[in-house]
Amino acid sequence: VDRACNTDESDLDSLPRSVVRLQPGSNPLETPVFALPGHNGDVFCYRHLAEGMTGPLYAVQPPGVDGHALPLSGLEPLTDYLLEQILAIRPEGHCIVMGYCAGGTVATQVARKLEAGGS
Repeated sequence: VDRACNTDESDLDSLPRSVVRLQPGSNPLETPVFALPGHNGDVFCYRHLAEGMTGPLYAVQPPGVDGHALPLSGLEPLTDYLLEQILAIRPEGHCIVMGYCAGGTVATQVARKLEAGGS
């Protein structure tokens, strides 16, 4: 699994470490999907989904999963953080945001913020 993502492989180290590319996608024109974790912060539960996709699939990990950063408390700081990570990869244009379990609620909030920002 590749860490963070763009179509340009040369700048992987400059992109957010919280974003994991699970599927690069065979068609760069397809709308990217950003998968948000459930209550445990694990994004690798999406790896099986990635196997069946043709478009790009990115997973965004919350702070604290890596054991270095402190976890965020509260929905608002978490959605702001995840939104920032998504916009670092896809600053404009459409995207799909999804989540499972508690991540579904977080994905809904992130999508609302994207829509409010014009994305």
